[in-house]
Amino acid sequence: MKSLKILVPALFVLTLTSIFISCKKNKDNDRKLTCRVSSFTGIGDKPVVLTYNQEGKVSRVSTGFHVVTISSDGNKKTIVTLDTGKFSQRSIVTENAAGLATNVRLETTIDGSTFFNTAFEYDGEEVSRSVATNSEGTPPVITTFTWVNHNMVSQTSDGSTITFDYFLDKPRQDGDFLFLLRTIQGFETIRSRNLIRTFATGASFTYDFNADGNIASLQANQPGSIVIVDYVYDCR
Repeated sequence: MKSLKILVPALFVLTLTSIFISCKKNKDNDRKLTCRVSSFTGIGDKPVVLTYNQEGKVSRVSTGFHVVTISSDGNKKTIVTLDTGKFSQRSIVTENAAGLATNVRLETTIDGSTFFNTAFEYDGEEVSRSVATNSEGTPPVITTFTWVNHNMVSQTSDGSTITFDYFLDKPRQDGDFLFLLRTIQGFETIRSRNLIRTFATGASFTYDFNADGNIASLQANQPGSIVIVDYVYDCR
């Protein structure tokens, strides 16, 4: 059954070029700058540009012909994807008080008649279970999640388990794999404590940091392919 996917394996099959980025220091005073990702390369053949709203949340993701807009109304958000100006898909997301998605309805037709719906359950801020259904009425797909020390270490679906490992000395931060996942999807379900190091079979991540401690680049490795995502920051 086709269902809303949590992971984005396509990250590993794209061809990329690398650039070097760093946040500019504020020379006028000693206050610590706040930096946020303004764009990145490595996902597709054009830079991905992020636009933020007044609350500091991403409201638009653009790669030229591919544009995603995110609008919020209370605990609900609507995520619309356009390709060359034409409707591609729409996600209607309900979030809990922590800002984690509790229900995602992905509609692939304008009238919403074709859809994939995933409901998420949490233990605190740790997703514990998801149930995926669709408009075709096929049997639900149930995924369970296991956490250790606030890191999601495995997810099991249809009898298949994917395991995860972490850099326990590196806290999770923007620019990691989960940041890419949240940016591409427009919502968040996995909020781990540390940076992901490996998942599945042979897939691994390495990170380079700039002088400000931000992730300058993420390298995703799996047998036969390497993906490098480079970040540009806006620091104020």
